[in-house]
Amino acid sequence: MTKILHKAMTVALASASITGLAMSGTAQAATYPAVQMMICNDARSDMQYSIDGLNQNGVATKYDEGDIISSGDCHNSGWWWKTDQTESEFKISFSVSPYTAWHSVTKRPDGKTRLMNGDLGNGNIYQKYLNENSGDR
Repeated sequence: MTKILHKAMTVALASASITGLAMSGTAQAATYPAVQMMICNDARSDMQYSIDGLNQNGVATKYDEGDIISSGDCHNSGWWWKTDQTESEFKISFSVSPYTAWHSVTKRPDGKTRLMNGDLGNGNIYQKYLNENSGDR
């Protein structure tokens, strides 16, 4: 009986491990639909950025690791951000070298649609290109 129970537990643990590995790339533990933000530097100089918003569990948080993105490169912090956030809940702040002025982005290029609108889906990576002319004006 002990051998049968041991084998059954081994199979159950192996199945749980395989399921966990298969789902680890999505926001399956999220309370809300969430996406990752990939920030791309479309400026002529290096750029530093931060993100303020609600994470996948609806908790206000700030990503501000001092990451510098070279011109033409992209960076993904790996953090999950709740979709369908208002302009007051979510913003990207950035500064282009020599880092004398910071700009904020809360809307998409059309100026009307929120940056973190509800149409982004769940488990996706959303790319945002920023340059010297980006930012809410």
